[in-house]
Amino acid sequence: MSEQLTIESPEFDRIKKEAGNATRDAIQLLWFVANNESAERRRGVRAAAEEEIPKTTSAAPTVDQHNFDTQGSPVIVFTGTTSVNLTGIRNGIQGQARALHNLGTGTITLKHEHVGSDPENRLDTNLDADVPIPTGKCSRLRYLNSRWRQEVYA
Repeated sequence: MSEQLTIESPEFDRIKKEAGNATRDAIQLLWFVANNESAERRRGVRAAAEEEIPKTTSAAPTVDQHNFDTQGSPVIVFTGTTSVNLTGIRNGIQGQARALHNLGTGTITLKHEHVGSDPENRLDTNLDADVPIPTGKCSRLRYLNSRWRQEVYA
């Protein structure tokens, strides 16, 4: 564990000898907490950096997609030639967004509240109706209150 610590260790034996066990224990606890805080901060910075470089998943489905697995990618590029329906996206996390780009020749239709997907994976589209994403267009969804909700920009 000590190789993961970034704050240099004080001389705990010397502190114990000069100030006693209680002081040594208090300083040892503070040192441990400071190192844990530093490690958490580094993990947060790494996670933020990974978020800034989004993963992209490419898909060319030939059948309707129920509970579609984006593999954690915030950017999904559809490249298929077949028109398909997307009824839901698996593993939503509150506040998470997905950008759906259709670069294929088939239309991707977002199906509003379709029973083909589990309730927590379903899509809530803007006009409470199915929404086509034709070739060259995109749509953005955000997971809020147990639904993928289509975002609209005014």
